[in-house]
Amino acid sequence: MTKKQFVLLILFFFVSLFMFSQGNYFYKLYTSDNFNSSPACYSAAQDSSGMLYFGNEKGVLRFDGVRWNVLLSENKKPVYSLTKSTDNIIFYGSDNEFGKISIGKNGKQLLVSLSDSIIESGEEFGKVNMLYSTNSKVYFITQRDIYVYQNNTIEKVSSQYTNTFIERLGASLYVYQKEGGIYTLHSSNSLIQIPNSKLNSEVITMLPWNEQSLLLYTASRETYIFNGEKVIPISLTDSIVYKNSIIYQSTKLFNGDLAMLNLNRELIIIDYEGYVKKVIDISEYMNQYNDIFNDAQGNIWLTGNEGVLKIEYTTPIVKYAEENGLFGEVSAVINLADKRYIATSKGLFEQKKTKFHITFEKILNDEIDCKSASFSIHNNDTLFLLGTDAGTFLLKDKKADALDYEKAILIVKSSKYNNLFYLGVDNGLKIVRPCSGIE
Repeated sequence: MTKKQFVLLILFFFVSLFMFSQGNYFYKLYTSDNFNSSPACYSAAQDSSGMLYFGNEKGVLRFDGVRWNVLLSENKKPVYSLTKSTDNIIFYGSDNEFGKISIGKNGKQLLVSLSDSIIESGEEFGKVNMLYSTNSKVYFITQRDIYVYQNNTIEKVSSQYTNTFIERLGASLYVYQKEGGIYTLHSSNSLIQIPNSKLNSEVITMLPWNEQSLLLYTASRETYIFNGEKVIPISLTDSIVYKNSIIYQSTKLFNGDLAMLNLNRELIIIDYEGYVKKVIDISEYMNQYNDIFNDAQGNIWLTGNEGVLKIEYTTPIVKYAEENGLFGEVSAVINLADKRYIATSKGLFEQKKTKFHITFEKILNDEIDCKSASFSIHNNDTLFLLGTDAGTFLLKDKKADALDYEKAILIVKSSKYNNLFYLGVDNGLKIVRPCSGIE
């Protein structure tokens, strides 16, 4: 291999690497075969060391990236919710129980209940649906009540409310409850209702939208923002995506985007303005998804009834293949103005990019086995050359005109003359002037 060929190969690698970072993702599904427990998982959290925790039907699964361990809850109860506190303690919520993960006398982690005194008093609160940690407090949101854990004590904040969410906006905490709308949660743990904040339709999810507002999505597929004072209806830019199926889980990603999960088993990624950046079809991996979590490394984890799905969302390498409309072995990638062309053993393809997907369209009817490609701009005309086993072709108006019929191995544009290419063949080197001919 010559020095020039080597340089071209390196350039092709980096161009390809950039292209692969735009489309699909690497997926890994972990099932009961991996973690040796019930397959059903409900929630996720991560501590400051990078250890991952998953709420499971029989307790908590701990995963260090290689090994799985199971922390069984009392009576092997399911763990529905997890969160990490500001002092790096993992808290959990179960059926009529909530607590934290501590280190036992044997040096191993175990689940320690914090709600025994409540149960002993004869009070039951049901399933702990959500946990929220802020400053020195951890809130446990159950089917009926809100409890707060602070300074090793438990206090009830409110009761007899359903479908509750807690989110921070600026320096304040806000609570949504189905019966009354949005409340300010004061440091004294009292709730003050925001006037006219109750909506006609039940809120399914509430999450940070930007620094000035929270996003609310309802069961009737309507969207609102709350700016700390009032609730304002909004129409998102790609509303058809949100209205195709009900969104029932969401989370804010570390890069500021929002990830939303709908009943079609699609993961919708939107930016802070509401524009859809990606729609990721995850229907083939599990039949039911329960929660979304974004770890410190940027990966997206989805818990479900069949296990845990990892999406390497920030991976620098992403593969395009037949499912995107790209067929054959890739031999060259050409960036031309605002377009990208891919030469393969099945022909020449043009990349098509929409808000939802990246696909490829074959632009030559003939199936040409492309071995190499190059282009140049000459007198405002684009000279696009394809090298194949059948010879060298000039691409014009989506048609390939033959310039030479000897097998072409490599095409390199002259660095000095726009109307000159070097053509590598089996028995030597040819000089190609597309506007004049071959020497």
